[in-house]
Amino acid sequence: MNSEMVVEAEFDHDTAVVCVCLSNDSSFISSATKNGQLYVWEVTSQCEVFSKNVHTGKITALLFNEDNKSVISCGADKLVVVTNWQSDCQLRRIFTEHIINCLTWDLEDSIVVGDTDGQIQVWHLNLNVPQYSHKAYQGSITCIVKASNGSIITCGKSNKVTVWKTIR
Repeated sequence: MNSEMVVEAEFDHDTAVVCVCLSNDSSFISSATKNGQLYVWEVTSQCEVFSKNVHTGKITALLFNEDNKSVISCGADKLVVVTNWQSDCQLRRIFTEHIINCLTWDLEDSIVVGDTDGQIQVWHLNLNVPQYSHKAYQGSITCIVKASNGSIITCGKSNKVTVWKTIR
């Protein structure tokens, strides 16, 4: 059986889009550009509901929080920024040692990130330092996902996929 794809919606930007994520309830899309602009779009109406420059360069990763009111963005400026897009308020701004390429949720207020130095780190969003850090790869970590069983799966430029079990 052959499949076909047709355009259901398009969300226009002024510059190149470099990453995108979907809200937990699938009602919003967040997108980011190479010049640091963060967007939030309502899926049903296909309308832009938020736009703001939050980084001084390329945004490298995006993630909605659990209630979809905030977006966590990471950028080439080595910043992690938590933006409440509904109130247009920057909730948190964390400077990191290396550029973060990817992120996922660990627990309610914690994220797991992979960076350009091959580090996997767990950050509690209320603190400005990683709670855990491990040199996982010789090159960049390029992708990170959380499995339904709580395991964290990473891959990177060192030609391997790794499954991590969190021990608490």
